[in-house]
Amino acid sequence: MAPLLLYGPPLIGLEPFSMRIVAGLTIVMGLLSCISGGLTHRKFSFVSDKLCAYMGVSIFIAALTGGATASFLSNEILLFCFSCIALVAAILMIAPIKNDMEYPDVTDLEFSRTRAVTAAAGVGFIGGLSCL
Repeated sequence: MAPLLLYGPPLIGLEPFSMRIVAGLTIVMGLLSCISGGLTHRKFSFVSDKLCAYMGVSIFIAALTGGATASFLSNEILLFCFSCIALVAAILMIAPIKNDMEYPDVTDLEFSRTRAVTAAAGVGFIGGLSCL
């Protein structure tokens, strides 16, 4: 959605949206789809409460910090940060997954707390920067 929101309006003669507006819109859309998907997956017991707690708190704190510091950065820097996140997300979507299961057992889920918190904080901080 971000490229469409950035480059679509000028193509049809409308005033372009700023990166801050585009980031805010895509973050809200992402949040709503995460909530919807999370509730659906929770119904089938595919959600790890422990992992959600670690990553959710980290993302929340980092996004607040990023949002508070966003006013000190230019639109171009925010666009670069957002582009980097989009590139990493695209790579992760096409990367093959080892031992992918149709019906995972989240009670046996093992994860690195350090990696989960670091990844969540990084994404939350950059997302928070892009939001304001």
